[in-house]
Amino acid sequence: MTKNKAEIINKSVYVRKIFGIDNTKPIDIFEALEKREEFTIVFLPLSKNVRGFSHNEKGHKVIVINANDTKPQKNFSCAHELYHLYFNYNEDNKYIVKEEDEKENEKKAEQFAGAFLIPQEALYIYIQDNDINPNNLSQKQLCEMERYFGVSRTALVIKLLEESLINNDKAEQYKKNVKLNAIKNGFDTEYYEQTEDNYNTTGEYIKLAQDLYERGKITKSKLNDYLLDAYRSDLVYNIPKDNNDKN
Repeated sequence: MTKNKAEIINKSVYVRKIFGIDNTKPIDIFEALEKREEFTIVFLPLSKNVRGFSHNEKGHKVIVINANDTKPQKNFSCAHELYHLYFNYNEDNKYIVKEEDEKENEKKAEQFAGAFLIPQEALYIYIQDNDINPNNLSQKQLCEMERYFGVSRTALVIKLLEESLINNDKAEQYKKNVKLNAIKNGFDTEYYEQTEDNYNTTGEYIKLAQDLYERGKITKSKLNDYLLDAYRSDLVYNIPKDNNDKN
C-alpha cells in the first residue's frame, strides 16, 4: 500500500468514526449528515459541469449539491466535499490549500470519496458474504453491488481496480451498456438518470436562523444574510420552487 493510499484510507476511517459508522458497512451519507447539527446540505440546480461545493464558516459546514445529478453522483459529490471540509481548513476556518496544489488536492478528494463510500473492509465482506468472484461478475451482481454502496458503476469499477480485484479489460467490460443491462436484469434505470429537483435544504442552519429572527434576536436583513450564506436566495427573494433556474 502506498503512503498516499494509506493516508486517504485513514482519513476516511476518521470521518466515518466521527459519524459513528465503522468500515464494515455502507453509509447513507445524507442520513448521517442530517443527524449532525453543524451541517447544512443544500440541493441546488447547478450547471451540468458543477457537481457541488462547500464552505466552512465559524464551525458550521455547508455543502451544496447539484440537485439535477443522479443519486450516486450526489452521494459521491457529498463525500468529496467532506474531504475539503475536514482536511482543507485550519482551526480559524481558513481554506489552506495553495492554488498550485489544487489539482492534487481534488484528486485526493476523489480518492477519499471512493474510500469513504466503499471501505475496503465492507467491500471484502460483501464479496465473501455473497460468494462473488470479482473478475467474473454478472450484470445482476454489478447492479446489486453499486446500489448496496450507493455509488455509480464507474466509482465501483475504480474501487475494484484499486484493490486489484479486476483487470483493465474487465473494467472496460463492466462499464458498458449499464442501463440496458440493468433493464435486462429487472432493475429500473432511475438510479442512473439525472433528476430535475428544485431547492431543498436539510440541517438545522435555516431553522435556527428563522428561530432567531422570530425571537427578535436578529433583524430581517441579518436573516437574509444567513439564508444567502446557505444559498437559499429563493427564500430571500420569494422565488417559486417551480420557477428555479435550471442553468
